[in-house]
Amino acid sequence: MAAGCTVCFRDFNDKRNPTCASCAQAILYNPRIDQVGVRLQREKHHTHVDAIVRPGNDGIIASLPQDTDFETIAVGIRQDTLRKTTEERRVVEARIEDMLDKAEQLRTQLQHAKEWVAGVRKSDATRRSEIAAEKKQLQKQHSTVIDPVLSATAKARQRLEKVHNRTVDARFLLCRESALLAGLEKRKEKDGKVQYWLGGAPIVNLRHLARLKTSEAGGSAAACEMSRNTSHELISTGLGNVCRLLVNCCHYLSVRLPAQIILPYNTTHNATILLEEDSYEKDATTRPLPPTHRSAILAAARPPPEIQKDLIHAPRSLQFRKPLSQLFKEDHDEYMHFTEGAMLLAYDVAWLCASQGLNTIDTMGKVCNIGKSLYDLFLADDRARPPLLRNISGATTRTEYSRLATIAPDGPRLGAWSHGTAHHSLTSAVATSALVEWQNKLPTTSKLVERLQSLLTNEISGLEWDVVTVDREWDGELEREDTAVIVGGGGRHHDMGMSVMSVRPSDGAEDDVVARAIAVQMGLRGDKGGSGWMRVRSRGGEG
Repeated sequence: MAAGCTVCFRDFNDKRNPTCASCAQAILYNPRIDQVGVRLQREKHHTHVDAIVRPGNDGIIASLPQDTDFETIAVGIRQDTLRKTTEERRVVEARIEDMLDKAEQLRTQLQHAKEWVAGVRKSDATRRSEIAAEKKQLQKQHSTVIDPVLSATAKARQRLEKVHNRTVDARFLLCRESALLAGLEKRKEKDGKVQYWLGGAPIVNLRHLARLKTSEAGGSAAACEMSRNTSHELISTGLGNVCRLLVNCCHYLSVRLPAQIILPYNTTHNATILLEEDSYEKDATTRPLPPTHRSAILAAARPPPEIQKDLIHAPRSLQFRKPLSQLFKEDHDEYMHFTEGAMLLAYDVAWLCASQGLNTIDTMGKVCNIGKSLYDLFLADDRARPPLLRNISGATTRTEYSRLATIAPDGPRLGAWSHGTAHHSLTSAVATSALVEWQNKLPTTSKLVERLQSLLTNEISGLEWDVVTVDREWDGELEREDTAVIVGGGGRHHDMGMSVMSVRPSDGAEDDVVARAIAVQMGLRGDKGGSGWMRVRSRGGEG
């Protein structure tokens, strides 16, 4: 503390107080010096702390001693930060300059693009106006340019439809004339049944192949034997006539059947038919073996593989040399092949009917009735068409054609669908869909063959049973026969294919009931008493 005032020169103590401003300054001098020292110390600590907590120090300043000149260090740090900031600013300014240059280039390109778009719009507007003018000109010329083309197209379509209709009428006429010239007709027998004939031979229903009418030639045994010997020849002749008629009509219709038919040629005297998978192939000319050679091969225990393959893919003959029951016993393979070929022929006829719009053949019974199918296809009145203005053959009279001309052609047309034309082609989607729909109603050909063979086998087995009467020629033989085989039971309905039972004959009412039941089953009626159905082992070598 100062000794005294420099103005009044007085010393200060407890009793003497300052009296002037100089005295007050002298009293406050030392406290002010202390306060300045404290402030300096505080500033030093503040600089140290600021240097420590500043970002980027990484603890370097914190490790410096307390007597370090933190102010110099802080100044250096600030200068370095300023230098870095200046460099970054320079870089940013350079990038901004580049961006401004790019923006200027983009503005220039945008301006050029706007000018180009404006030019395109102008050219489009010009072209649009030109197109509008051309459209108006074309509309003015439409009646003079387009209408003749449309008229010519319509006339061409009419001519095409007219030619197609005339072609269909010609096909129908050819098929009908072929059927009439071939002798296709429908006869009503004395018993009221309808029989179809072709070329003087009956067209047998395949379900009745085993039912040989041995009673038509009279009651004598010789007449019955003659009828049995000629029935199979008539059946073969009828099937051959059907094959010739089918081949001719398919040629007129330009239709290819599912199973190919091969007519007789130099070395084969009867018609044959190929399996569906073997038809219309390059190697389909394979012919069946001669009968003697074939029988010898079939009689072998194990034919060679190549022979087996040839027999499997060989054409099926439509002729059998013996009665069906005898063929079934003596040459079972030929019997199986004949029945398979006959069913394939019937399926061909049914398929031809379906392809020409007659799709009513949807059961096995209708498929087997070949004669009715052919008659309904070619000669039925509801399928008749007005004749062409051509010369009429002698097979059809003018009166009949004048009657046919009055029938309205609204039903299914024979000859409308064909494999040989693009118009109404059988390979089109519509025809294929219709044929597939028809085929779905029937079993497959293999199943049809199996059903026919099963039916004929059962009927052939039934043909071995005859009605005998004790009062007549079999009186003594009944007594000599040790065992007899009978079919059926009393008062019960028997379906085809039921089991056959072997029993010993007995006397009394039981024999009468059994005999009458069997007679009803086979369509006959035996006399009461000792009459009945019996299998005779010594008749004509059968049994």
